[in-house]
Amino acid sequence: MCPYEEQTDQVINADTAWITPLTHKVAFFKDELDERRRQLNDDLAYFELKLKELDRLDPLDFTGLA
Repeated sequence: MCPYEEQTDQVINADTAWITPLTHKVAFFKDELDERRRQLNDDLAYFELKLKELDRLDPLDFTGLA
């Protein structure tokens, strides 16, 4: 192996050592974002249902809140 190839291998290994912990963080935050997105979609579905119920319960509501 020539010195250039050894240096290239060292650079690749250094980059891998630097990038690997970041991939774990990215995976963690991706899971966190997916969970929050799921929770927000559940909340949205709940409140949309509540707004539809409000329309049925008080069709003469002119407050503009619905």
